[in-house]
Amino acid sequence: MMRPFTSTIPLEEARRLLNEAARPIVRLDRVPLEGAGGRISAEDVSSAIDVPPFARSVMDGYAVVSSDTAGATRSTPISL
Repeated sequence: MMRPFTSTIPLEEARRLLNEAARPIVRLDRVPLEGAGGRISAEDVSSAIDVPPFARSVMDGYAVVSSDTAGATRSTPISL
């Protein structure tokens, strides 16, 4: 069970602390794909083909802000 916070700090101070503590990753290792599990890619990874090769929004889903859909009905839809 997560304990409640007993105190907080201002957002700008939290950002300052994060910026001071963050360090870029400078060491690069080349590993075979089968050994790459749990590691962070040093470069963007993308596919030359769509996977799956067809629209599958029924499985992917969409996220919306509920207030953006206020008043929408089947006969009067709202564009998002």
